[in-house]
Amino acid sequence: MILMLFLLVLFILSFMCLYKNRQLKTSIYRKLFRHPWYFISEDDNLYSFGYAGVEKFQYCNGRFSRICKNSSFCYNCIIGYLIARSGAITGDYLYVATRSFLGGLYKSKERGYKKGALLIMNKSTLKIVKRIDVDYSMIEIKKLDNCMVVSGLQGFNVYNIENALEPRLTFSFRTTKAWEYQGTEIFMSAGRRYVAFARFDYGLSIYDISDISNVCHFLDIKVEDMISDCSLLTTGLQQFQLKLDYPYLYSTLGPTPGAVGTKNEKRGILVFDISDMKNIKKYPVFIPCENWYNRVNGDPQPSQIDVYGDFIYTNFSEKGIAVFMKSNNHSDKVRFLRIINVADGKQILPIHINNKGVLFMGDFRRNNIYTYNLNG
Repeated sequence: MILMLFLLVLFILSFMCLYKNRQLKTSIYRKLFRHPWYFISEDDNLYSFGYAGVEKFQYCNGRFSRICKNSSFCYNCIIGYLIARSGAITGDYLYVATRSFLGGLYKSKERGYKKGALLIMNKSTLKIVKRIDVDYSMIEIKKLDNCMVVSGLQGFNVYNIENALEPRLTFSFRTTKAWEYQGTEIFMSAGRRYVAFARFDYGLSIYDISDISNVCHFLDIKVEDMISDCSLLTTGLQQFQLKLDYPYLYSTLGPTPGAVGTKNEKRGILVFDISDMKNIKKYPVFIPCENWYNRVNGDPQPSQIDVYGDFIYTNFSEKGIAVFMKSNNHSDKVRFLRIINVADGKQILPIHINNKGVLFMGDFRRNNIYTYNLNG
């Protein structure tokens, strides 16, 4: 009887410790449910990045076959292990941005704990050729010619990748504040090179990276700043990912977790006209509330966005995919079109469209991949 009472007390205390330890809870949960975070494709190959590491698939005639996988870099410690957050292809190599799943401000005392690392893999075998540990949680890799930018929590890095195996760090920005540099796009305008970051509930930040050793902050556009029709958006909204379709830059627009269920809640996209960098214009395109999803886990959606043909696509939780029609010229505006139920109620994250019009979708709870042919 005493032993049973002791075991019961021990169980209750253990449960209470686990309940209060968010990091340990997340670590256990993500060891069981390893969803992907990011997809890229090349020819008939799909690369998946997430809690399961990096996986390479071949997609042919509607069928998947996994070619190889690398999760060896994930297990650097018990709490706060690394996840593959995104990737980019250069020649025979795959750059992989990794991060601890813990928040940017969190500091672990565990031996071997790393906030993030930039990995260079052989894209055919996924064998790690080089690892560069960094002092921040990396989020999204984007590159243009020999310039590569890796966004992250509390900052970003800029690299010269003229030598693919020896990326040279040319600029680094860090802040002690809880600033998030999430979605990333690099573009040219009037002969100059810029990088834009989606910064969660802060909005959009643009830097001039024409000289990658002398990066200059260009401007910030807060979510609630004046929009093209002279009205204001409410607070409690966030931007998570960007998609370049020059001269437009599209951004996801969703509620922050605290705004879900309030009068400030909106869901849709933001459209930025960046044809004139001295006079950037923006306007929102909302999804009518009768089309909204009900299941909210993680960052409220839409949180991923892609473009194919005349249409813009975002994830939209268990409802599937939200579809918007692009404008035909500067006098027209993007408009919401419809919702496509593409995965039988599964919560969608991430999404990616390859050059053949195949929409790839991840499952928020499991390492599953679904497909939908946008060409019918």
